Amino acid sequence: MSMKPIMVLVCRLAAVCVLLAGGGVVAGEKVSPVARDFLLLDPGWAGRVVFYQRFEHGEAVPEIDEIDGQLWVDNAKITDGLAGRGLATASGNEKPTRLVEIRSSALSVHEPITVMMWWRLDAPMVETTSFALLHIYKSNAQRFIRTFVHGKGKWANLRRPTSIHQVWGFPAMANWSKPWHGRNVWFKPGTWHHVAISVSGGRTVDVYWDGGQYESIQVQGRTFREGDTDSVIFGPQISGGVHPMTIDELIVVDRALRASEIAVYVHDVRKLLEHPLVNAD
Repeated sequence: MSMKPIMVLVCRLAAVCVLLAGGGVVAGEKVSPVARDFLLLDPGWAGRVVFYQRFEHGEAVPEIDEIDGQLWVDNAKITDGLAGRGLATASGNEKPTRLVEIRSSALSVHEPITVMMWWRLDAPMVETTSFALLHIYKSNAQRFIRTFVHGKGKWANLRRPTSIHQVWGFPAMANWSKPWHGRNVWFKPGTWHHVAISVSGGRTVDVYWDGGQYESIQVQGRTFREGDTDSVIFGPQISGGVHPMTIDELIVVDRALRASEIAVYVHDVRKLLEHPLVNAD
């Protein structure tokens, strides 16, 4: 493909070349119906995305569900999302809840898996603000992999909102939880962020925030076994804090995405949203 020097390739999403030309956006080739429907899915993940929810058809109608999962949506409302519709905590909801939960035997972390979503806060943080992001767990058992924010309080004697990542409760595996070494965080309302957890090799858990590898955990003891987990909660969850939040682009991939893939995906989505694609039908 030949390009003028002033043109820069900014996105590989939707299998289409999007070029910036003097501030304008042109499509290098016509977008297929599938690409147009799933513009924010990386085509390199074709056939590997087993769950995808972007809320364009309502709260409980995913675009892709190859895992035959049970789906719950609680105390939520449809609102403006990342590039269309999203799902927000219902106004006035101050009780612990869950926004979206899926349950399936296919969500066992003994096989490589990546779980991700986009999220934004809808109200300013305070020192005591806590909220869950991703929670992979076993139903009816106290074992989980999760990433969340916990505010100032008695738990771990935290002094301000802190990023926490945990692998906890798996028999014959060492628990991993280091809240005292978490990073202090403060997010502005209205700004979109990305979060992902990938599990590989039966014991490696990688956490990504905004396209960067935030934590890499090598769990000691046995490896993950089939059935160790079967559920994922996106956003606020029953045992976590509640803070006004919107989530969108919920994705489960049946392999562990590489750090470079997640970084490129987040970069490309941000670029695409900055420079919306104009389709030529």
